[in-house]
Amino acid sequence: MKKITLLPYLVLLAGILLTELITISSFTDLKLIKQQAFENTCQDYKNKILNQLNANAQVLYSSAAYISSSDSITRDEWKLFQFQNKSVSELPGIQGIGFIKKIQSGQLDQFEKLIQKEGFPDFRVKPEGPREFYTSVLYIEPFSGSNLLAFGFDAFTEPVRKKAMVLAERSNAVVISDKVFLLQDSVSEKSPGTIMFVPVFKNYSSPANNNSSQYLAGWVFSPFRMNDLITGITGKWKNENLNLTIYDNEGINPGSVLFSSDSVCTTNQTNHYYSLEMPLVFNGKTWTLHFTKYQSTPDYFSFRVVAVFSAGIFMSFLLFILAINWLKMKTKSDEIFILNQELEKSNLNKDRFISVMAHDLRSPFNTLLGFTDLLYDKFEQLNQNEQKTYSKYIHNSAHSIFRLLDDLLTWARLDTGKFPFHPAKTDLSEICKTVIADYAIVAMNKKIQLETENMNVPHIVYADNMMLKTILRNLVDNAIKFSPENGIVKIRLTQAENKITISVSDRGIGMTAEEKAKLFNISTISSKPGTANEKGTGMGLILCSDLVKKHNGSIWVESVQGSGTTVSFSLPVG
Repeated sequence: MKKITLLPYLVLLAGILLTELITISSFTDLKLIKQQAFENTCQDYKNKILNQLNANAQVLYSSAAYISSSDSITRDEWKLFQFQNKSVSELPGIQGIGFIKKIQSGQLDQFEKLIQKEGFPDFRVKPEGPREFYTSVLYIEPFSGSNLLAFGFDAFTEPVRKKAMVLAERSNAVVISDKVFLLQDSVSEKSPGTIMFVPVFKNYSSPANNNSSQYLAGWVFSPFRMNDLITGITGKWKNENLNLTIYDNEGINPGSVLFSSDSVCTTNQTNHYYSLEMPLVFNGKTWTLHFTKYQSTPDYFSFRVVAVFSAGIFMSFLLFILAINWLKMKTKSDEIFILNQELEKSNLNKDRFISVMAHDLRSPFNTLLGFTDLLYDKFEQLNQNEQKTYSKYIHNSAHSIFRLLDDLLTWARLDTGKFPFHPAKTDLSEICKTVIADYAIVAMNKKIQLETENMNVPHIVYADNMMLKTILRNLVDNAIKFSPENGIVKIRLTQAENKITISVSDRGIGMTAEEKAKLFNISTISSKPGTANEKGTGMGLILCSDLVKKHNGSIWVESVQGSGTTVSFSLPVG
């Protein structure tokens, strides 16, 4: 029967669990690496946008300083300054850069007539209508195309532009407006935009002066289409896996979208992506940048994770196979070891067998040879009684030799596993009764009384009938042999839980502790005569011990010298 073990399967299970842990760790590390790389990319885009806004602001500051430092400038001078400043050509996404003049209510007619004399006879500040003061786009470069639509427009009449212009005046800094649609766009081609404003003050030297509005000459402004601004900063958007959406102000609101990369390059959207939301703050104005990076396959199908998992599974099954081979080798090694032990035991038993035969057969053979020599040499000189006595000695010696050889052969067959073993359900009570009946005459000749206890009910065991009889015969025979005349031998059966115990007791000569220690050891086999000088082989209890062990039972001896002996053995209930 093959030895069954869980070791290879435990090795496989441990390998798979370890592979799972390492794979999860690798997957987590990969996500962290990708997340960090993604965040770095997003930060790069944010920095590029912020840097460009600062560069645009510097152009507005320089233009505002140019107007502030001049008593008056003409349209041509404004055009030349912006050309030399490369304002339009170098700034990505810019629609133009212009100046909005602040006009007091009583100066509106004079202002309009002045501009009309410059060659614009239809010029009017629009929209028309009375108000506290007016503003008008006076200069804008390039002064052509759709930019002409802004010429004369009062930006202060539009709430979004007005809010930014007021903030710029109060902060004396460049301010970006909320989301607007530029005047330059046609109705059918409107796209989200924003406008930068910076105030222009005349003769204003004290920032602490709360009456700065009286020195306000107007605003330098620059309108942007967001698509042009962002693509001008980042280059033509070609990343089909990365989406950038810019929202006006804080938070994500579909109605406040300023820019979406989908408008310039369609993103290949999948269910596997990384996303990041980060604010961009410029002079108090906040844009919300929302990045999404899509992947064609999930991270757990990436080469790194699949490679780690595959290698782990391969190693797990390799260790599984190695464990099986090791187990087979160990099993073979154990079998060889057991065979060696059995061989050593057989050699030892052979030596013991020869030793016992040499030692225990010498005495009866000497007796046998001695008396046969006497009969042969002096047969005619011996009378009938002497011949009878010598014949009896010869008979007893031959009988002792036969019993010893029979016990030795039985033990040898049992030790090598060649003794017939046919267990079946057997009633111990009936076997005890049979053995007692067999020894009734022997006990009667020695005036020994045989007593029994608990023999009236069946005591069933699963055992070999012949072996049980052999055990009981040896125990009863020894008890009678070492009991004095008029003694008592008692055979008792007891049952407790799952075992049955048989005890054979006598009130004979007993034995010493040293003699008890040698009872079941064939290497220290010894025998002594009974109370009527009965001969023994010394093999009886050794046979009994081996036969009891064959039945998964146990045997033990209790004895006090001069008070008797009790030999007991127990067997599992059948």
